[in-house]
Amino acid sequence: MKKIFGLFALCAIVFAVASCKPAPALTVSPASCDFGADGGKQTITVTANYAWTASSSANWVKVETASGTKDDTSISFTVAKNNQPDGREAVISVTCEDVVQTVKIIQDQRNTIVSVNGDDVSFPWTAQNVTLEMSANVDYVTEVSTSESWIRILGTKGLTASTVNLALDENDSFSSRNATLSFSYNGELLKQVYVTQEGKPQTLIVVHNNSSFKAPVVFGFGMNGTIAWGDGSIEKYGSTGSHNYMSDGPFEVRIEATQASTASMNDFVGLEKVDISAF
Repeated sequence: MKKIFGLFALCAIVFAVASCKPAPALTVSPASCDFGADGGKQTITVTANYAWTASSSANWVKVETASGTKDDTSISFTVAKNNQPDGREAVISVTCEDVVQTVKIIQDQRNTIVSVNGDDVSFPWTAQNVTLEMSANVDYVTEVSTSESWIRILGTKGLTASTVNLALDENDSFSSRNATLSFSYNGELLKQVYVTQEGKPQTLIVVHNNSSFKAPVVFGFGMNGTIAWGDGSIEKYGSTGSHNYMSDGPFEVRIEATQASTASMNDFVGLEKVDISAF
C-alpha cells in the first residue's frame, strides 16, 4: 500500500511540474511588408518564449534566418526582383511550438510597355497618319523626344492593349530622318521606340532607242528602289540588271531610289536624254 501511495505521489508531482510550463507565446511584426518590383532586404521582429522556425511559401522570398531561440528576436529575408507584369504575394510563417504567426509579403509588378510593331519602325516619305500597337500594364505617357516637328502624337487609346496614333509630315529631303518616342510612367522611362521616315525618292531618267539596255548604276548605303524600263515593265532595281525590248524605241527608263548617293551610266550608245539632276 505504501508503494502504491508513493507512486501516486510521484505522478502528482510530475503533473504539477508539467502544468507549470508556460504556454507557448509568439508575436511577429509587422503583419505585412510591401516591396517594389526591384525587391530588397528586410527584417521581421520576433518575440517568443521558446525556440522558433521560419519558412517562406515562395522561392522568390528567401528567409535568411530560418530558426532561432527565445533570445533571437529578428528574421532577415530578401525578396527577388519581379520581372513579371503582375504583382505577387507570399507568406512567411513563423512557428513556436504549436503557435503559428504569418507575415504577408506583397510585391509590385514590373511596369511594362511593349510595342507590337517593334522597337524600330520605318515609314515611307509621304505624309501620313500611322498607328503603333502597344501593350502595357500601366497608364503611360507618350512623348516625342526630338526637336523635330515633322512627327506629332495624335493620341492614345486604351490601357492594357492600346494604340499610339502619329502624324508624319512629308519628307522633302532625299535623306531619311529619325525620331524617338519615349513612354514613361510616374516619371520613370519604361520604353523607347525609334521611328524612321525614309527620304524622298531620287529619280534618274534615261531616254534611249536601243533594243537592249543595261541599268545605270545607282548606289547608296541602305538604298532601295525600282526601275521602270519604259515598255510597261517595272521591277526592283538591281545595278547588274538589263532589259531586252520587243518593239522599237525610244524608251524612257526611270529609276526611283531612296537613300541613293551616286549615279553613273553603263551604256552611252543610243542615248537621247539623261537626267541625273536629283543626284
